[in-house]
Amino acid sequence: MKILSFFICSLFLLSACETRPLNTSQSMTIDIVGADEAYCILSTKYNRYQVYAPDTLKIERSIEDLKVDCTGSASRRRVLTLEPTFDQLYYRYPEHVTVDFSTMNNGNRYNGYRAEPSQFDTMVKEVVTEDSFSAPVETKQTYPVPRTYTMGRKSYPVSLD
Repeated sequence: MKILSFFICSLFLLSACETRPLNTSQSMTIDIVGADEAYCILSTKYNRYQVYAPDTLKIERSIEDLKVDCTGSASRRRVLTLEPTFDQLYYRYPEHVTVDFSTMNNGNRYNGYRAEPSQFDTMVKEVVTEDSFSAPVETKQTYPVPRTYTMGRKSYPVSLD
């Protein structure tokens, strides 16, 4: 009987340990340098967000990489891939992302311009421009980038293959 009461008491004591509520979203601020405003599409395999930067938005946490595709003035394009980190029981993306249009020219498929990653503290894995597929630089991405379209409020990807 003493063993059973000890087991029940220890069970109650262990149940008092800290538990965190499930928080599946986080806030992310997107700033831009070198342009007044940019239209950005943030996407993972299952989520898609559209925003006019600079702005702050709520995004769902995910284990997948987040692709940030921004188009600035004069059709300048910047594509970033953000890798999530595991921190305090959750995967998270950086809370502050800066898209830098200031050092980018309007490269085309003939000059093969490739943008360098910005000097800001983000977890950027890969930076490409609109015409980077012609540059002789190895990346994980296949070129040309396949187009996917979305429909519905949650914007699930729909492939038109």
